[in-house]
Amino acid sequence: MPLSESEKRDISPAKLVLSTNSQLPEGWIKKPLQEVVEMAFSGVNKKSRSDQKTVWLCNYMDVYNNDYITADIDFMPATASDREIEKFTLQQGDVIITKDSETPDDIGVPAVVMENLDNVICGYHLALLRPRQNEIDGIFLAKELARDRVSNQFSRVANGVTRFGLTTDSVRNIQVNVPPLSEQKKIARIIRTWDQAIDLTERLIEAKEERFKWLLKTLISDQQDNPEWQQVKLGEISNCYSGGTPSTQVPEYYDGEIPFINSGDLNQRHIKSVKGMLSILGVENSSAKFVEKNTLLMALYGATAGVVAITHIDAVINQAVLAIVVKKNHDNNFIFFGIVHDKKRKTCAN
Repeated sequence: MPLSESEKRDISPAKLVLSTNSQLPEGWIKKPLQEVVEMAFSGVNKKSRSDQKTVWLCNYMDVYNNDYITADIDFMPATASDREIEKFTLQQGDVIITKDSETPDDIGVPAVVMENLDNVICGYHLALLRPRQNEIDGIFLAKELARDRVSNQFSRVANGVTRFGLTTDSVRNIQVNVPPLSEQKKIARIIRTWDQAIDLTERLIEAKEERFKWLLKTLISDQQDNPEWQQVKLGEISNCYSGGTPSTQVPEYYDGEIPFINSGDLNQRHIKSVKGMLSILGVENSSAKFVEKNTLLMALYGATAGVVAITHIDAVINQAVLAIVVKKNHDNNFIFFGIVHDKKRKTCAN
């Protein structure tokens, strides 16, 4: 349903972007997460157990790769007990967040369930947040949790050394902005409309990239016998390095003016903005490394391992991102599309 003119006038641009300023708009308050949702942690794993009921499993990658959970997702089959089905079956308006990951940056990634799904269960490594009635709207909550101010709170309370995770106790007091419910719903409707427009644009871009990859494949096939073409290792035509992450226990290291690229940001393919920001102090007290605009980047591990992107901003990278500084006489755009064309070839693996 489109917004009326009066609804559009009621919501200022400052509210639509969910301002991070300390002074909230009139009628907005801050609340700990535990006051606005019911929490269920560590959902159902995919191991088959013959004595239990067959279900469909919403897993980590379903949440990580989608802002909205719908019936269009190809859920995997699994089994669950009656207790698990009662506790973890998804309902319209539920918000799911990633609970475990190899990097703190991939913790707390949210998605919202857009419809009642038939026998779909929240999977393991995820947490189910069910908005309390008359407290908060699911779409609004998911977008609030995705903001850098809130997502940084998740990374700071994540426990672990080589693998990081959240617990119910660690996220109870995550602070979220809570406007009046009627205003939340108006904001959610506008955000959903924007996201649908963005999704259409991204599909058009993907279609163009697919045509380009076909053209690249055709050109490469035509040049296989060309003596001027060579197959080389990536390290022979570039200098590579990865970065690091400042301690999440020091708030002063974060929310600064320096863009901080993590492996999840590489899904953009062409990085023009990121949520994470570091202070100069955070960069100086960590292994985070600077990258210049137009640098080729590759995700080293985690959910996005092997994904490549080009940054269009000067930034710093964490330990899960490899900077590939292409040497003179080589074009990083060509290398980018070559890796996308075939992730399995040796130049990518090495």
